[in-house]
Amino acid sequence: MRTFSVMAVGFLVFLTGCGGSGGGNTTITDPPPAQTAEGRFIDTVVEGLSYSSGDQSGVTSDSGTFTYEVGGNVTFSVGAVEIGSVTGDSIITPVDLTGSNSSMPDTQNIVRFLLMLDSDSDSSNGITISNEVQLMAENW
Repeated sequence: MRTFSVMAVGFLVFLTGCGGSGGGNTTITDPPPAQTAEGRFIDTVVEGLSYSSGDQSGVTSDSGTFTYEVGGNVTFSVGAVEIGSVTGDSIITPVDLTGSNSSMPDTQNIVRFLLMLDSDSDSSNGITISNEVQLMAENW
């Protein structure tokens, strides 16, 4: 019985010495926000292409620009149709999305798909994907 009470007293002294609550001045902080950069999606300039990269998302501007998290992937889509994902960079093309070259069918199919969606069917002035097409593509 004496051994038990010595152990119990020792345990209480240990808890008291530790403060019992984890004490200290430890402050939990949120991780710093991800670093972002601006890139451009081009075959010719593509406006209205949806993108997402971490907490960044939107549609490419009239100059094809988008914001991405440095070191992270950027995923491009039109409505529910994902056309590809690649590590963010200052310039991204359909070739980057496929990892092949421009003569490969998968790359050509992305280019054809974007050309098909161009609002004025004239790629010489860039490709513009309208909001209406984006909304319709949500069901594709």
